[in-house]
Amino acid sequence: MRQVKVRLQLAGSSFAALEDDAALAGTPRLTEERRLYFDTADGALAAAGAGLCICQRAGRSVQVLELPGSNREWPVPGPWPVLEPGGPLLALLGEGARDLGLTGIATLGRREWPVAQGDATLELALVEGTLGLADRRVAIRDCEITLTAGPVAELSALARRLAEAAPLRLSVVTVAQRGRMLAEPVPRSVKAAEAALTPAMTAAEAFRRIALSCLTQFRLNEDLVLALRSEEALHQARVALRRLRSAFTVFKPVLGAETGTDLREGLRWLAQELGQARDLDVLVRRAPPGPLLARLTAEREAAYDTVAHVLGSRRARLLALDLVEWLDHGDWRADPATRSLREMPAPEFAGLALSRFRRKVRKDGKDLVSLPDEQRHELRKDAKKLRYAADFFAPLFQAKALRRKRKRFMDALESLQDSLGALNDLAAGPEVLDRLGLLDLPGAGALVEGGDRAPLLKAAAEAHDRLVGTRRYWPRPGPRD
Repeated sequence: MRQVKVRLQLAGSSFAALEDDAALAGTPRLTEERRLYFDTADGALAAAGAGLCICQRAGRSVQVLELPGSNREWPVPGPWPVLEPGGPLLALLGEGARDLGLTGIATLGRREWPVAQGDATLELALVEGTLGLADRRVAIRDCEITLTAGPVAELSALARRLAEAAPLRLSVVTVAQRGRMLAEPVPRSVKAAEAALTPAMTAAEAFRRIALSCLTQFRLNEDLVLALRSEEALHQARVALRRLRSAFTVFKPVLGAETGTDLREGLRWLAQELGQARDLDVLVRRAPPGPLLARLTAEREAAYDTVAHVLGSRRARLLALDLVEWLDHGDWRADPATRSLREMPAPEFAGLALSRFRRKVRKDGKDLVSLPDEQRHELRKDAKKLRYAADFFAPLFQAKALRRKRKRFMDALESLQDSLGALNDLAAGPEVLDRLGLLDLPGAGALVEGGDRAPLLKAAAEAHDRLVGTRRYWPRPGPRD
């Protein structure tokens, strides 16, 4: 059982909406603690998915090393990390452990309740306090649910019930990681991070890690959209959803045709709900000063109001919880019909998937100049799926002999995407303005004309020919490629 703990972040100012829940019945155990978080100057612990803190509680100091899948704790005499010879910290960081520095100080109060639910025993904790570094501060309001015994479905059920009662969202960062973020400038967006794949993994584990990486990118950008109304964050949130939906498509043979349909529909709905604000961002950037720009700006603000409402909705907040539960314990993991594919080595499956999408792009792009806009849009989507698949599987093809081949392939694919994207903008602009009733405003014609299609079509066709002529960098999976 992988997932034994869920951490939720409260979007509101108090946990008052949870007070009537049966899980909070009885007198909680109250504790207060001070946590000092540490990392190296280059963030080596964070990069390894680890965290280090000194937890001071009731006059005692405990050093806690958070590792992927487990924690190590041991008492220390004071507020500074102790480097034990042969210990896990030195094993993880080597000489870099001597470069440890303070990244944040948290003062937290915890209320903890034991919870018996069905056949499970759980612990529920509400954590409130502040995290700071120098002159920067952030409020901490977390709900932590830990499964100590019994079926994991009960943990998920409790998390879902609490998220229905209060504005709780799945947290994808620990307090330690939030401390690290305080030490850096506030980003306008967060780009996709490479999923931690290894050649020894199965295809099923590769899918799980890729999907969690996409979800993490979405959640980080979701918070920035809500806090800053950042155009860049909205774009990256939509990129994360596209990547996640593409992962479902790439791994469809592993997942089975019928599994996860509700999740896929939820992701499609969420992506559509964010689309109008993104379309308006593009038009606002291109519009000249005048009445059209004023109307587009007003429509953009209204669209971001809608985005905030959607992201705060019960459906959006529960979607992330449902996805995490399904990734670890969904029916796709036990389907006998897909067992051989689930257990296939990840590099072998990657070669099959990349070849499948390469064939589709090659076939669908024939006579590209003459294709109708709808078919060219489908080609654009196929090219995106190929690009995302190539990005997903990049850690599996890091041998020196493959890097140059991969770069040539990715350069050709990027050129095709750029050309198809420019053509799509020409086709989409008039539709957006027409939907908003703005086509008659001065300046609308120039805004939607955008340029001559002929050179764009020529560039796209040349880019497609170049991609078709570029050799694969992954091993040949079979006679069809």
